[in-house]
Amino acid sequence: MESVRCGLYATLPKSLGEGFLWTAALGEECLVSMHLIRLKKPLILEERPTDFFCVFSGSSATLRSLPNAHTEATAERENVLSFSQTGGTTRCLMRAGDLYESTSITYTPGFFESLRKRFPDDFGSGETDVARVARAVGYARTSAFDEAFRRTFGCSPTQWRRRPGRSQIEPFRPAGRAAF
Repeated sequence: MESVRCGLYATLPKSLGEGFLWTAALGEECLVSMHLIRLKKPLILEERPTDFFCVFSGSSATLRSLPNAHTEATAERENVLSFSQTGGTTRCLMRAGDLYESTSITYTPGFFESLRKRFPDDFGSGETDVARVARAVGYARTSAFDEAFRRTFGCSPTQWRRRPGRSQIEPFRPAGRAAF
């Protein structure tokens, strides 16, 4: 990988196939990544992440390569998934000829703790503007934040605020995978 102005970038050696990987840190607790890879021969990818929560959009091949992912009725491209995972070693098989493509944003538990410090009870109590929260968690448009929130929680941020017993943002706890 080589350092570029806005992160790290690498291309796949021609002997393995074709493609690239790009990743950049958005602060100390958040990482955005993209990859597009087509292998000439199968490869086992081994990763050793810390605890994390990920929002992901990608190809069906990438989705199939995720350990324990729900792969029913996936589209060839643009599948959306959110999942969390505790740290440790993960391995996945990447098959020859398949298109592995994804864009993801990954948060560590520290990201959510810093968010709680910035907005202690404001979001849950309705005192902080939804647009401000959307910008704080990396969304340029409030409408995109609202759409992602609806897919995750089944209601708008405003409706979520009004639900009984939901007065605060709950702390992050890795708990397996969940499709949007």
